[in-house]
Amino acid sequence: MKTTKKICVLTAGICLLMTCIPSSGGIPEDSFSGEDPPQWVQWIREFDLGSNMIIVQKGSSIQDALDVADPGDVIYIEPGIYREAPVITQSDIQIIGLPGADDETVILENPGRRDNGFERAEGIQNVQIFHIQFSGFKDPGMRILPLGSSQMKRGMALNMKREELGEGIAHYSFEVDVSDEIYDRIRIHRVVRERKPYVPMSTRGNVFMVHAAIQDFEDIYLRVGAEVINEETSSPFFLASNKIDVWAIDLAWTLLPMETADFSFMKGWGIERDVDHTLTGMTVARLIRGMTGQGFDRMNLLGYCCTANLVYTAAGRETQMKPVLHNISGLIPVEGLMKYEPVPENEPWRQNNCTTAADLKARMDAGTFNFEEGMGMIHMASLALSAPEEISPVPPFDGMGVTNYQAFLMAGFSPAENPDAPSWHYFGGTMDDGFLYADPNRFIRLGVNLNPHMPVQHLYEACACACNEEEVSMDDHLGEIRLPILYLGAEGGLGSYGVYTGSLTASGDITHHIVRKGVDRALEYGHADIWMGYDAAELVWEPLSKWLMNH
Repeated sequence: MKTTKKICVLTAGICLLMTCIPSSGGIPEDSFSGEDPPQWVQWIREFDLGSNMIIVQKGSSIQDALDVADPGDVIYIEPGIYREAPVITQSDIQIIGLPGADDETVILENPGRRDNGFERAEGIQNVQIFHIQFSGFKDPGMRILPLGSSQMKRGMALNMKREELGEGIAHYSFEVDVSDEIYDRIRIHRVVRERKPYVPMSTRGNVFMVHAAIQDFEDIYLRVGAEVINEETSSPFFLASNKIDVWAIDLAWTLLPMETADFSFMKGWGIERDVDHTLTGMTVARLIRGMTGQGFDRMNLLGYCCTANLVYTAAGRETQMKPVLHNISGLIPVEGLMKYEPVPENEPWRQNNCTTAADLKARMDAGTFNFEEGMGMIHMASLALSAPEEISPVPPFDGMGVTNYQAFLMAGFSPAENPDAPSWHYFGGTMDDGFLYADPNRFIRLGVNLNPHMPVQHLYEACACACNEEEVSMDDHLGEIRLPILYLGAEGGLGSYGVYTGSLTASGDITHHIVRKGVDRALEYGHADIWMGYDAAELVWEPLSKWLMNH
């Protein structure tokens, strides 16, 4: 059966069908079998990951961190020797020398003719310093406290879990309270190959991944509806197998209880807030990487679909910050864009974003802050699973005589209503041939586990930015970004439409990798085939892995 009718199912103009949330099984609680946990696990439980964190790396300056610190900040210092006598100019901060391998510690060495290791400017109060040694000074200048002291802000890392995935690869998760506000919590993930439990092997690259709309890390990256996780079904497993240290975040809205009914707290939950949480997550990742022997270096930030915007926004923000505060080393926008190239053929897609932005703003003005359209996807996927051969009762399929199974597949391979690009689809396929490049049953398993909570404001800001007629902050510093960029696309998805945004930056290192099968666009490799395709490991993840090793 062939149809050219557009399928208007659960779309809002940007990546709102390819979504899901973890199944109820979750990750098993970790056990140390009666043994003490490794040192880095003990320390991470002591640290206050809810405070603003600043990392000082070897070769950089403790003074630079002190100069930008605000009250309540915690400064973490990589083990090594620092030839300086810093002056503390901010009250209410903590300075922590991190433990290293082989008992390596932070040593403050006299740069010459200084009596005290630390000086405190007049009026400065409530400063604690932990685990720092001194060389060549008459006096440290302040009391130095041990790690674990009662004066240290207590740990905010909650429910650390570890799961063995096979072939020596482990999956960790950490939940972190970002503040005391309701639901202001994120989950951070790590997938890495280990020599033994809790001891990672040396890695040759790193990535920090942000999921797209109403989904989380496990479902769009780690599991993606697969019944077995391996190098062919899971991009994080593939990358970890190739010596990449894989990190990711579940943004706060993915952790909301399914039964939540009052979303008034979501007012103001936009992209800038998600950037705050992402940069916090990257700092936590860098701390743990450093304490597990991978170094405290900055990381490559990957965003998919609507969070490609977040990647650019975060990098733009860092152009306005002192280098000691930077977390990002490179950008990987995947199947997403901020702006359309101003040519006539792109005008319909830009105008579509203007229309969608206006609709989303009207929702917020009316007091609706949660995007709820994903509920229909759960219903459709459930019908496809429980009653695949029955005729679909869901509009517009109820008048087509298609089964629940066929209707759900059509939602995957048919062009999205009001698309961001011509014939934009999630999976290459047809009614006659089914999915051409991916297992449709994985798509159904995704839909069944969907959790649809997502802030309307995040979507509004993304559409308003692409519309390019309304003032939003996310693109203010796009032209100042100088980091390396890898753009990944699928010809049947956003594809080459995402290339233009990178050209608006000041980067001198931009790579484009767009998967093309060389067929009619309507049948081309799709938006979600990037992560679910039978040959995605060869076509997408291998080029990504090689780029990460070189960046």
